[in-house]
Amino acid sequence: AGSGGRRGPRGAGSAAPAQPDAPEAKTVWVMRGGAPQRVDIHTGLTDGTVTEVVDGLSEGDQVVVDVDGTTAGAASSAPRTSMPRMF
Repeated sequence: AGSGGRRGPRGAGSAAPAQPDAPEAKTVWVMRGGAPQRVDIHTGLTDGTVTEVVDGLSEGDQVVVDVDGTTAGAASSAPRTSMPRMF
């Protein structure tokens, strides 16, 4: 009675809440001057598919997301075998 459906001691089994406002440091590759360049970024919120970049990139930066051995703009008939990189 009056337990509100709780089981066990108060707070048992609960982890500390994540800090969604704490950016996480990551590294990506950006095309600059026709060549990939390593760039440090900070990410924010993510749903596992779409990730917010809060620092390190500028609008219009071309982030390298996959390397398949073809030149830019060339169509590849080979199936994609690499896993997408998640950051």
